Amino acid sequence: MKKLILTSILSLGFAFSYAQGVLTFEKTTHEFGDVKETGGPISVDFKFKNTGDQPIIISNVQASCGCTTPDWTKTPVGPGQSGFIKAQYNPLGRPGQFNKSMTVTSNATEGTTVVFIKGNVVPDAATVAAPTDGSAPAVTPSMPKPRVTPDPDSSASPRSPSSAKPNNSIKKDVAPKSKSSSNSSAKKTTTTKKTTSKTTTK
Repeated sequence: MKKLILTSILSLGFAFSYAQGVLTFEKTTHEFGDVKETGGPISVDFKFKNTGDQPIIISNVQASCGCTTPDWTKTPVGPGQSGFIKAQYNPLGRPGQFNKSMTVTSNATEGTTVVFIKGNVVPDAATVAAPTDGSAPAVTPSMPKPRVTPDPDSSASPRSPSSAKPNNSIKKDVAPKSKSSSNSSAKKTTTTKKTTSKTTTK
């Protein structure tokens, strides 16, 4: 009789020690598909149910990056009851594919459970292309202004005034010559007159 009672107590003790909450999710991955970059934050609720024998307490939910904001049921979830894990993602400034995870820590049999969100952020028309790893978009450097090569014909134009100087000098040189020639002709005329006058006197 004593052995039977001892065996029953031990069985109850083992049963109690193994009694624990079981975290059962409806799904552990959510696909958003294509979302607009400027459409605002997107979110999804991962619903779960406690299929175990003890209440489940979620102690923490850790997102893989700062772009994902988690929320969850803060109160104990008893056997047969349901709760949620909420994931919110901000696509602004993060064009391209994304795959983020959240690690759920609780006193359930699993201890930790990981849920995932996936999708593709369609960039806004005014957004410059950026890396698809969820980092900030890259800044496109401004293009340097093209150098203007001077036209050979235009470079010759400043020389035109200097090329005109020889012409002026030529004109100046011609002018004295014309004066000298007129002087010489005048002298010849005077000499002729003198000769004529001498001849007439004789």
